[in-house]
Amino acid sequence: MKRLVLLIALATVLSLSSGVLAYTANGPLESGFDKLPPGHDVTGAPLTGNIDVSINLLHYAELEIGGEETGAAIDIGDINFGLGFGQRWSYVPILIRTNDDVLVGMKSDGFSDANGTKNSLLTSLIDYYFPGYSVSANSFGAGGWKTKKFEWDYDKDNPGMIRMQLEARFLRSRTDQDKAEEIWHLIRSGQYTDTVTITISSAK
Repeated sequence: MKRLVLLIALATVLSLSSGVLAYTANGPLESGFDKLPPGHDVTGAPLTGNIDVSINLLHYAELEIGGEETGAAIDIGDINFGLGFGQRWSYVPILIRTNDDVLVGMKSDGFSDANGTKNSLLTSLIDYYFPGYSVSANSFGAGGWKTKKFEWDYDKDNPGMIRMQLEARFLRSRTDQDKAEEIWHLIRSGQYTDTVTITISSAK
């Protein structure tokens, strides 16, 4: 399976400068002192000056979605109501490389059928979790969105490496009224898809 890799330039220019103020110096020099043999005394002194060198590293990030097993998509698989109405889930791994703090936004379009028609009932039965249900769960429903800040050293052992996963969960029920076992017949069988857009931006 192929992974999706995106390079995100949060800024576009790397700068190198020697300062903005000019430096001048003057004074008498011993004529020809640089041609005298070693150890020969000179009455003058060479002029010296310091040059400051600076470099500004701009914010840059890379986004990698998917793995060898999952590809760059989440497939919850077949839902057979004849086997019950329990929860099903699947996930896709995500890796972000960054040299500063970032905001990670997730936005779901909601589920649509093959003709592009939205299905609000099915959408109400799907939740998303990132950076994973078992690690600081941060959930939002299909058709919704969520933004979470990640520090540059989120992984203390590997600064700048943010590993997570986006999990999609088919729920047994959303509310007392939206229970899968009570509304399943209102959702026509077939293939439905959703698109979750991930946005990486600077946290500063």
